[in-house]
Amino acid sequence: MGMEQTAKNSALQRKLRAGRAGQAVQAISPARAFRLSTERAAAQDLGLRLDVLGVELRHGPVEELGADLAGDGVIVLLNTGGAPAALVCDLQMVSALVEVQTLGQAQARPAAPRALTATDAALTYPLLAGVSRRMAGLLPADAAELPPLTPEKRMPDMRALVLEMGTGAYQLWRCSCALGPDRTAEFALLLPDVDVPPAADGPGSGQGALAPATGGNAAPTTGQVLMDVPVSLGVALCRVPVPLGHLRALAPGDVVVLPPGVLGQAWVHSDTGQVVATGTLGRMHGVRALRLHSGAMADAPAGGAAPRAATGQASLPMHAPAGDGGVAPESGPA
Repeated sequence: MGMEQTAKNSALQRKLRAGRAGQAVQAISPARAFRLSTERAAAQDLGLRLDVLGVELRHGPVEELGADLAGDGVIVLLNTGGAPAALVCDLQMVSALVEVQTLGQAQARPAAPRALTATDAALTYPLLAGVSRRMAGLLPADAAELPPLTPEKRMPDMRALVLEMGTGAYQLWRCSCALGPDRTAEFALLLPDVDVPPAADGPGSGQGALAPATGGNAAPTTGQVLMDVPVSLGVALCRVPVPLGHLRALAPGDVVVLPPGVLGQAWVHSDTGQVVATGTLGRMHGVRALRLHSGAMADAPAGGAAPRAATGQASLPMHAPAGDGGVAPESGPA
């Protein structure tokens, strides 16, 4: 009995060691490492709660990468011990970092435009230090190491940064964040390019991803054919009942008043009105974007079969009409 129990324990220990070794091999992508580093640095070092909406990794010259970066925040030149780097934070990110370090919490409303100072720039350094420190521990072993990033001086604008950094190749690490239902922000790192291809932040992006069959006699399955069928989706904030008389009287310039708090929850629906996912409306790269939180479609089964629809059909919530029917004149509240 004792020898049998010892053998079982030894087999269990071998399985546990093999499982831990397999987990160590599955290193996360650079994009996911950047996402996790940002969220953890903000929460653990600064007490700033944010949700990363998206991460963008690109290669190119500084003038091209910096063309669509925000120009209303701060630009800091960074010393790496070699080619220069830069930190670019937009107004909302700078303001949130200032608020959380001076007031104890970030405000829910977007910050109003204002002239930024050297003090504002200095208050972005803790986020930079936290992100770079955590990135060093999360990047896979075969990825290029993140260079040491030491703030050197604040740059007046992107043109001055381009002249300072020269014509070498660079990487853009850009992170878009949600600071609340109505407030989004972003910051970016411009790092010397070391020829690391940007990896997708998601499954199926590694070398072990399955490739489609290339044989001449490989006919697509029904599930594969269905996956190519275009589907139209709509995004809605809410449903507002409007009297038919008001609906017929709507004209350009009229305003339909929405209930408070609708920006915090959006619904993705099919042409039939079935809700397939929920999310939060925000902004990314200067345009409106939707970050999905949950989906009403079940995961696609293995083997290329068609996905199974969720059993319950969710529908958009109905809100009570605002005021005298939900329609306001042009001068009314938006």
